[in-house]
Amino acid sequence: MDTSIIYEKLEFYREPYLAQSIGLCVDKAVSINNKQFTLNIWLDHDSSFELVVFMLTESKLLFKSCYCLGLRKLHKKQIEYLTNEQLWEVGIP
Repeated sequence: MDTSIIYEKLEFYREPYLAQSIGLCVDKAVSINNKQFTLNIWLDHDSSFELVVFMLTESKLLFKSCYCLGLRKLHKKQIEYLTNEQLWEVGIP
């Protein structure tokens, strides 16, 4: 499966979260092109910002594939969109 489709789905969840129409979730089943994924959205705090992580996990027989996007909410109400690579730099996933 083309990973861009997976990241598009993650982007799809970021906007409703910002609009407060969806909240945090744990282990929600999601289907993308007839493949099953697990969605997790969680919040982490730091002294200067909040970090919201959107993660889709695909479990296969011997391994898991994780795909993440994030939001960094700064105290001045600024929002920074984070890529999977930027999340790796801070240890996620």
